[in-house]
Amino acid sequence: VRLPDNVNTSTSTYSPSIAANGDLYFMRPDAATARYRLFVAKPVAGGYATPEPLPFSDGSNTDADAAVAPDESFIVFGSGRHAKTDMDLSIAYRTANGWSDPVYMGDAVNGPSSDAEPRLGPDHRTLYFSSDRITPVTLPMTRKTANDALRDISTWNNGLYNIWKLDLSLWLKLQQ
Repeated sequence: VRLPDNVNTSTSTYSPSIAANGDLYFMRPDAATARYRLFVAKPVAGGYATPEPLPFSDGSNTDADAAVAPDESFIVFGSGRHAKTDMDLSIAYRTANGWSDPVYMGDAVNGPSSDAEPRLGPDHRTLYFSSDRITPVTLPMTRKTANDALRDISTWNNGLYNIWKLDLSLWLKLQQ
């Protein structure tokens, strides 16, 4: 069932993520800057209230692909605000005063290229995401290692988006 027009105000409304209470998080372009912003729409009888932009997503940077925890205690998203190339992952935490400023997840999470499209696993502590990173090859190498590297380059280690995973436990401890 198509959601109401107040949610679907753009032909570029993407990446829904639903909290346990029914709050709908998604991305769509900002009318003024054309950069993607993150929004939340609260469920109401017969549909959704008018979506509100998340306070840290003001359109000055691209923010995309929200993955919200079921209890809305945190949200992971792709953003251009710290990106080395296109997109990198950031996390924001729910506080008593609303959402915290986003925290760049740094080089320990983000590769040297683009990392985006986060999704939470069923345990809500495992993060799956897309990355176009390439695992470096160390030289010198044996013939077997070279053959393995060639195989990897022709299959998955090719700079195209692959799916990676991350344990969020350390990041969620920062929230406490």
